[in-house]
This record gives sequence, C-alpha cells and structure tokens, in this order.
Amino acid sequence: MTTNKENLELQVLPDMNLFVFPDTMSEANRTAAKACHALATQGANKQHHPIQETQAWFNQYVFLMSKMGWTPTRVDVQRITQSDRHLEISNLVGKGLQAAYGAFTGDVASALEGLGKTVVSALAASTKNVELLDRKSVEDDRNSLSLNKCEQTGAGQVAMMVSAVQTDAKPDKKANYLLAKWESSGTTNYACGAVLNLDQRQYEKVRAVVETKLDDNALEVLLALEI
Repeated sequence: MTTNKENLELQVLPDMNLFVFPDTMSEANRTAAKACHALATQGANKQHHPIQETQAWFNQYVFLMSKMGWTPTRVDVQRITQSDRHLEISNLVGKGLQAAYGAFTGDVASALEGLGKTVVSALAASTKNVELLDRKSVEDDRNSLSLNKCEQTGAGQVAMMVSAVQTDAKPDKKANYLLAKWESSGTTNYACGAVLNLDQRQYEKVRAVVETKLDDNALEVLLALEI
C-alpha cells in the first residue's frame, strides 16, 4: 500500500457494504469485487452468526472469496475494546483496515486510520446518505458494516483490503448511526481484516455462476461520492 494521493470514489451498496475504488480501476474489476464480496457475505451469514461466531463467520467469508478467485494473503480478527466505554464506526473501520495490513506504524497506519475517518465523514455529511443508512437493524443484537478498499496496478493486478465490523452494541435508533457513540460496556465488538488478491483466470471460471446466484439488487449503487 502506498500513501500517494489517489482519486477515489466511494460507492454505497445495500446491506451496509461500502467500496472505495481508485479512478484507475476498470469497471469489470469493480463489478468482480462487488459481486464476489456480496455473495461471500450472504453465504457466510447463512452459515454463522457474525457476532456469536465471528471468527468462523469471517473464515467462511474468506473461504468463499478464495473459491471465487480472491486469494488471501493476510486474515485477522481482532476483538476491540475502548477504554472510554464509547465506540465510533470510524474507529472500528480503521482498526479493521489495520488488522488487514498488520501491525503497521507511521504513514501507513495514519493512512488507514485516516481512510476510515474520511469515509465516515463523507457519508455523514451527505443528507441523502444519512437517510439511506438510517439504522433499521433486522436483529437488535447484530450490527455490521464493511469497507472494501480496492487497488489496481498499472499491470492490471487487483487487490482488495476488507474491513468487516461486527458489534452487538445497540445504537440509538433515533440518532445518526454513522455518528453515534455507543456505550461499549458489556458489548462485543470485532474488526475483521483481510487482504485478497484477484486471480483473473480463476474468477473467469466461476463468473457466470457468481452472477447467476447473486441478487441483482446487491450490486445496485445507492450513492457515489468522491473522497
């Protein structure tokens, strides 16, 4: 990962899936990232409860991604506690990004933390998006959000850094979910991270199956912002 300035676009998809794409990334690779992530998340949710079985849930997600051509180079699940007994989405997302890349310090750590804060700030500043992501949790004991930072080299190689946040904290449903500070005392909070590299040949073998199994609505872009 570099700290060079990139022109980035943030896309919001259903089910709290967020993607950050560089402007150099092809539309075909963007679709591959979104489709595989959405299908793997759906598959993992059917097998494991994201909070009660977070490690197993994320392992299943990574396993399904690998079957669709995304080879993991690092996988980590961290249980997060906050000494001040408050949690913020931006902090959790940033920790998930750090989990993906490991124990980095300096410019890299600052860039990862900064990306989480930039994404959440951009979402929270959008009136349309605040309404879009208003917390309507199906289960009061399961709140989740994923941020996927994608990269593409000049040679066409594609990688995706995944930060999947899981918490059983109960946010104030009258408040802005993105900005709320939740009391973390007695809650379980996880930041899952992985770095996945796309094997184009493997993906092409399963692309038709992925597209057939995936609900078209899962790829709908509900909001796009430059960040």
